Amino acid sequence: MKKLIILSFFLLMSACLSSGCEAPEYEIKIKTDITKYTPLMSSAIGIGMTPQFETNQKNIKVQYHWTTTNGRFLLFGDKWDKEIVNSGEKVIWSPLGEVSTEPDSIIVTLKVEDIKTGKMLAQKELTIEREEIFYIVKP
Repeated sequence: MKKLIILSFFLLMSACLSSGCEAPEYEIKIKTDITKYTPLMSSAIGIGMTPQFETNQKNIKVQYHWTTTNGRFLLFGDKWDKEIVNSGEKVIWSPLGEVSTEPDSIIVTLKVEDIKTGKMLAQKELTIEREEIFYIVKP
């Protein structure tokens, strides 16, 4: 009887693995265009950030929810905001409009959400340190 239970368990496990009963897996990264920025740079208006999201789930539609503890994201045209939701396009973070009393550490949070359910699938944080007039992306 014990052998039959063990054999049944292994058969069930192999059937489940071969039919795709895996738990969903998510991997998220934030790719930055530059790692050091100052508002004095004439070639950049901020730090460009692009989400890189991978999953083993098929047919899932997601949205990317960006927030920052300080600074702003560039939206369409000349609108800046502390929060943005998009479909994976690059966003630009800048300290634009912040006062000199801003904190030395700034946290950018990226949440990947299932569009249908609103459920958060993955989250990644990126730290930007202020060192004098420079903003440095920390690994």
